[in-house]
Amino acid sequence: MEKRKGKPVTIIFDLNGVVSLKDLGRQLKNLVSAGGTAKMDTIEIQGEHRERVRAYLIEQGFQVKG
Repeated sequence: MEKRKGKPVTIIFDLNGVVSLKDLGRQLKNLVSAGGTAKMDTIEIQGEHRERVRAYLIEQGFQVKG
């Protein structure tokens, strides 16, 4: 988690090989009801959502560190 302009941002990175980064970003934004963006190999979700995003990614078969 980082802060951008004083607000928390959840960052998901090292997503090389994900078929559709934009689709995954859309699913995560819907999951936590927050805005965000998908660019390069990174997804940024506005707010502190580490636990929910982590649980969802594990459920979807992604390998999660930390």
